[in-house]
Amino acid sequence: MNKNYEDLMHSDGTTAYETFSVIVPSAFIIFIASIIIHSFFRTNRITQITAEFILIVLPFIFIITVLANYATDIIILSIIASITLIGLLRNKCTIIPIQKHKNYNYVTLGRCTIFFLTVISILAVDFMVFPRRFAKTRNYGYSLMDVGVGLYVFASGALSYNNQFYRISIQKSITSAVPLILLGSARFIITQEIHYQVIDSEYGVHWNFFITLATVQILSSIVFNLVNINAIYAGGILLFLHENLLQLGLGEYVLSDIERNTFFRANREGIVSSLGYLGLYFLSSAFGKMFDIKNSSGKFSWKLIFKFLSLIGFLLWSTLILEKNFGVSRRLANSGYCIWVLFIGVFMFALLYVIELLENYVCGAVYIPVLFEAINYNALMFFLVANLLTGAVNIIFDTLSMYTMPSLVILSVYMICNCAFTYILFVKKIRLK
Repeated sequence: MNKNYEDLMHSDGTTAYETFSVIVPSAFIIFIASIIIHSFFRTNRITQITAEFILIVLPFIFIITVLANYATDIIILSIIASITLIGLLRNKCTIIPIQKHKNYNYVTLGRCTIFFLTVISILAVDFMVFPRRFAKTRNYGYSLMDVGVGLYVFASGALSYNNQFYRISIQKSITSAVPLILLGSARFIITQEIHYQVIDSEYGVHWNFFITLATVQILSSIVFNLVNINAIYAGGILLFLHENLLQLGLGEYVLSDIERNTFFRANREGIVSSLGYLGLYFLSSAFGKMFDIKNSSGKFSWKLIFKFLSLIGFLLWSTLILEKNFGVSRRLANSGYCIWVLFIGVFMFALLYVIELLENYVCGAVYIPVLFEAINYNALMFFLVANLLTGAVNIIFDTLSMYTMPSLVILSVYMICNCAFTYILFVKKIRLK
């Protein structure tokens, strides 16, 4: 591993607020884009998709790169722009037919926002236009890249809370996890064959994002089938147990420079962090049940608002306490990290719920971007294509030496290719499960 490359791909992190502030504008961007599309674009799919890419995807790219230093200003301007649009376009929208099989729109928007920001960051981090402080932290700290995998687990858990009632069999869970295992294995083999630079300290030598997802999926099924326990208790117990093991020396062992000469030592980050991600998955599942998000009607509810505000306050307080005592570590997926991810996830879902209500007020309907529908339908393929394209870009270009404009052009083309491919699969109803 090139030491300079590893140093560039890691950082000492940034503040919790700055990490939070570059994520929040995405909700207002979606609202503004949806109102504009409602008002000025008809039902032509090509026109809609083009507008969505220009009004949503490109701003996402700019906010986490060249505009990152102005995140607070962007939030303020977005709020002003949103209020202005509400006043100007009230009842003047062109109603675009909404897919009837969805009634938890803010959840779809939340999941896809997470997916978009994560996929953009996967390649953006390889360019100097991406602020280095947003790269993955070495051991402890806050950064944008750190929250990606955690938010993906959160989004998956929030929509799978019914598993604890219907008890998906262990065999079925393993079978459905096979594609993830194959993808993870293929990624390892390909990167080894082409000598693609992979940082071992992120997940391990053989481990990666796909293997972590497969592990969480299988373990969650085992727990739900063998133990009759509520998800919130399961998540709390797992995080408590995980944190205690880390404090008893396991955390120091994982973060050490010990030689990777056995399978466990070689993949200690991925193996150990899986327990934390499993706890996060259970707590996310409990959140899904608590807010009954699969039956959300998009109607105003003081009860739901109160639940959101109470949980957000509790998670923020818990994050501050855990960060002070144990730190926040993505490599370990410790309690501080998992609760921090939960805070971001719940806050974004709450904000998008309010935005859904406002859009209903302005336009009488909620516009779900076509690209979001496509990615929500085929999220795993979206991530797979992103990984393949990221590898191709890094093989073809010396990304770390590129100037700002070429970097932004490549990132834009990368997202065009990924979105177009995912949309084509959506139209043809081809899905990787």
